[in-house]
Amino acid sequence: VLVHGIKGNHRELAYVQEALQREFSVLLPPESNSTDQIFVHTATSNDHNTFDGIVAGGSRLANEVNGIFNKILMEAEVEDCLDHRTIISLSILGHSLGGLLARAALPYIDWNLSDFQGQLHEQGSTKVKTATVIPKLFVTTATPHLGIRDMTYWNIPRFLYPVGAWYLKESGNDLFRYTDVIQRLCMDEIF
Repeated sequence: VLVHGIKGNHRELAYVQEALQREFSVLLPPESNSTDQIFVHTATSNDHNTFDGIVAGGSRLANEVNGIFNKILMEAEVEDCLDHRTIISLSILGHSLGGLLARAALPYIDWNLSDFQGQLHEQGSTKVKTATVIPKLFVTTATPHLGIRDMTYWNIPRFLYPVGAWYLKESGNDLFRYTDVIQRLCMDEIF
């Protein structure tokens, strides 16, 4: 899952999506008969909607990722699943604010879809497919994990902090550490 930054949209990381798909097709060409598949998704839930805070954006991202899991599980063939269990490896790449949104989403991702109610009907019997999600990689680029207060490349005068926070709305309050969101992301175990 690729997550864009502030004021962005899913097309920002399209080149990364294409590169990953191209590289994976070389590693596992169709003639290899492997059941492994790669699905690279650029998150759309925060397109042009990144000013309402890190927590709100993370919640939207978690809902989007959980929806992807359900779609993958619904489309999985019974023959592809060992005992009707699908294994999904999840890697996330977040750029800039997208890295913080991804961190905020982690506790709300359904890591075990054992209660999934998608049912398969085979010769009169009902079987329930389940999935396990395995965390693989969590990568961030240019992500302000400590906020942007006193952490910018160019020194921003302190009197401009409130202006920056006002311009970026709730996300600005989070990034300039006028709220405790950054501290919770850094210190709370669930993140």
